[in-house]
Amino acid sequence: MQISRRDVIQGVAAAAVGEGKGKSVRRQAGQLVPIPDFGLPGDVNIVEEEHFGVINGLITAGVNYRDTFSLRGLFAPPYASSDFALDIRLFGEKVPAREYSWRPIEVRRQGAVRGIAAASVFVLAARQRAGILAITLHNTAAGRRSIPVQFDITG
Repeated sequence: MQISRRDVIQGVAAAAVGEGKGKSVRRQAGQLVPIPDFGLPGDVNIVEEEHFGVINGLITAGVNYRDTFSLRGLFAPPYASSDFALDIRLFGEKVPAREYSWRPIEVRRQGAVRGIAAASVFVLAARQRAGILAITLHNTAAGRRSIPVQFDITG
């Protein structure tokens, strides 16, 4: 089955507003039909970091792909916070992103620092001017550890 560019755009738009319970879908004969995911792994990204982000039709957010947690800029017309910045550090250090993937409304990133594996998912909420940053930390070393976490928020 051939999928047109229009079907992909409609599917991305439907997913962004929450139709199909988070899956990319298109309308066919009045029903929602799944279409292949639209996204890309970070190793094929050609977009500069300052132009990289996600959008859901109500809000756009900049996502830094070189580290695992940072976000830059929030734009939700008529509101804009071009100076918004969220940086999260472990042990006083940004966690370099080892790999990441992008979809129109979400970015998943993974990295590690000092024996701590870190992952994040930043997703924009359907039909809302809101985003959710979920963070997972995993101690890969033996024994218990204290992890100093630093949040720097501006804007």
